Amino acid sequence: MSDKKFVGEDVTDIRSVNKVTGATRYAADINLPGMLYAVMVRSEYAHAIVKDIDKSEALKVRGVVSIVTYKDFPGLHFGTYVHDQVAFTSHPRYVGDPIAAVAAETQEIAEKAARLVAIKYEILPHILNPEVAFKSEKIILHPDMHTYKAYAGFFNYKKSTNVPNHMKVRKGDIEKGFEESDLVVESRITVPPIYHGNIETHACVCQYDPDGHLFVQSCTQGPFLLREMLSSALGIPLNRITVLHTAVGGGFGGKISGNIEIRAAAIAQRCEYRPVKMALSRREEWETVYTRQSLIGYYKTGAKKNGKIIARKVTLYWDAGAYADYEVSVARSAGFMSAGPYDIPNVWVDSYAVYTNKLVATAYRGFGCSETTFCYEQDMDIVAKKLGLDPVEFRLKNAFERGMTNVTGQRLRSCALKDCINLVNEKAGPEPEKSGNCVIKRGRGIAVMHKFTVHTVPTADIVKLNEDGTITLETSAVDIGQGSDTIMAQILADVLGIGIDKITVVPIHTDYSGYGWQTAASSKTFFNGNSTIRAGLDLRKKILHYGSMVLHIPESDLATKDGKIYSISEPGKSIPFSAVSLGVFNEEGGQYGGPVIGYGVFTVEDGSFLDPQTGKGRKPSAFWMFAAMIAEVEVNTETGNIRVVRLVSANDVGKAINPKMVKGQMDGGAIQGLGSALFEEVLINDEGKVMNANMHDYKMPTIGDCPDEVLSMPVETQPHPDGPFGAKGVGEPAMACPAAAIANAVADALGVRIYSMPLTPEKVLDALEARPS
Repeated sequence: MSDKKFVGEDVTDIRSVNKVTGATRYAADINLPGMLYAVMVRSEYAHAIVKDIDKSEALKVRGVVSIVTYKDFPGLHFGTYVHDQVAFTSHPRYVGDPIAAVAAETQEIAEKAARLVAIKYEILPHILNPEVAFKSEKIILHPDMHTYKAYAGFFNYKKSTNVPNHMKVRKGDIEKGFEESDLVVESRITVPPIYHGNIETHACVCQYDPDGHLFVQSCTQGPFLLREMLSSALGIPLNRITVLHTAVGGGFGGKISGNIEIRAAAIAQRCEYRPVKMALSRREEWETVYTRQSLIGYYKTGAKKNGKIIARKVTLYWDAGAYADYEVSVARSAGFMSAGPYDIPNVWVDSYAVYTNKLVATAYRGFGCSETTFCYEQDMDIVAKKLGLDPVEFRLKNAFERGMTNVTGQRLRSCALKDCINLVNEKAGPEPEKSGNCVIKRGRGIAVMHKFTVHTVPTADIVKLNEDGTITLETSAVDIGQGSDTIMAQILADVLGIGIDKITVVPIHTDYSGYGWQTAASSKTFFNGNSTIRAGLDLRKKILHYGSMVLHIPESDLATKDGKIYSISEPGKSIPFSAVSLGVFNEEGGQYGGPVIGYGVFTVEDGSFLDPQTGKGRKPSAFWMFAAMIAEVEVNTETGNIRVVRLVSANDVGKAINPKMVKGQMDGGAIQGLGSALFEEVLINDEGKVMNANMHDYKMPTIGDCPDEVLSMPVETQPHPDGPFGAKGVGEPAMACPAAAIANAVADALGVRIYSMPLTPEKVLDALEARPS
């Protein structure tokens, strides 16, 4: 491997020029000859049975080409982890559930015709609260749940209930732990659903060849997962489906699972090989697609007077919405994160995914990490205060270190959590002065977190040497704005010894790109970084072999640098990569080798599932991420308004491949977390209808809401032994701490605590009014 020249440097995003000039092409920008426009017909009710559907009036509208309904695609199920959905349903389980779709010559015609499709319903009782749904015996939303196909380890369902997954963690003796505690604290904390808020809404174009081959262009985070879901939903073999990945205008987890692509591909079957575009408006996106799940969490923590936590019991009710999609994975993952990054001898966790008649919940930047951090970090401050301990020292006393085992039994091979805590505490400086009887109260709060990734997801990358010595990289990592294309180019440039300007990273095309199931769980730098290294080493081995034949120098005396193969002992002897791009030709015109291609695969061979009864497993996560943040706030006790003054964060990243991009992820995560802490909440009325599906009524943070200072510090004191150059992930941990740190800062300022997101002015004033005099 060549000397590091690009890894660790602030390389500018290789996609930035096209982005800032408007040249980047997104799915909604695609316009093809003869293209049709598709619109879905959705349920008006949260729970119902379709008794009859009449499309006759809609078919009379000039320009309508096709209308498909649940009758056209019976019996084929799909889903990410649980196959509990169909393309179009006769049993809608939330307001917005797709029942039919219309394809027409224009968007306006399709929308008009969709309004004319007449549906007769039998209205059924609905249920919106996950804790109520958990206990319900009368309203069972998926009575055939036990027949669903699902991934092993993610579908520990409870038959004849609304629970598609129950994650258990059992460590030590929980009752004995509480008996031995000097202090026991209990709390109930709630988190509402929020939107992903990606600028680009869901969009795709689907078209069939006359031979039945399906081509899909989509802004998906998981092209290969989407291909799999299309196959399941429509009964088409994988080799007859091609997914072409378009640029992604933000995802945050909301574009992992297939959704509109399934429906657009379904109606395209009835459109005589014409391309069909489906692109959602902002209102339709927010009324009918995905949210981050809501949570009701119960925490009980026992500690000794010396500040050692010895017991924690957790019960979590995750609102999956109408279909389990990713939520069974969230309940699983959040379950073994929910006790926090602390060495606790006795832990008991029950984490339930629960069906309700609401929008489908899916992955959202952390798989339940931000929500559980909001819970356990408030619990930590409550315990520290009651014990009279400094909240920073209390966390340091209990925090994980490298070599410890967590609740799953996995040994931590890289953990710089204490370094993160000490760094933010140092950089935050002295505590802000308390403001006495003034209207403006000041406070400071700390929060720390840990986050898993997947235990293994095979990734494959392909590197091609072009005739002129340049390089083409076909990576299976999807660049959703986090900069993975640039990261992979930096890694490959150093492996090969070539300038980054000589490397082109091409969009994913499932027919020829290397395999990668999805981009999620802050996994791409680690997984695809490793498979890119292996692909680069494979190609480098070949060009050194060919170079040895041309230069008549042993391979052991050859190296690569600046796009050349050169002699280590006699650096003046060299040839460019281009000289061996097609192999080696002899004097008679014969050829040895051929076009040079490198192939690299990475998996975690010792990864493991979790025991469904105990939550134990040798290695359920390829690596663990850690972070700490301190927030400072000012609270107006007359208006209830909260102003975040400072956010100081440190993330254990192992190695920052691109420090500027890492800090960008941390800055963005800090502000996104601030939004969930103070403003964001999807409001759903008693009938299951969304009430604020627009950017006027759904408040997201703007530049005016940003703190005076956002200080983001990557910590590189413990490189991961398996990571590419020691790197781990950073995208999700960046968002995990802000809500908890801000909540703790508000409690510090006011002397009263708010146990639910968002921390609105109304909640502040209510808390102050309820405060004992």
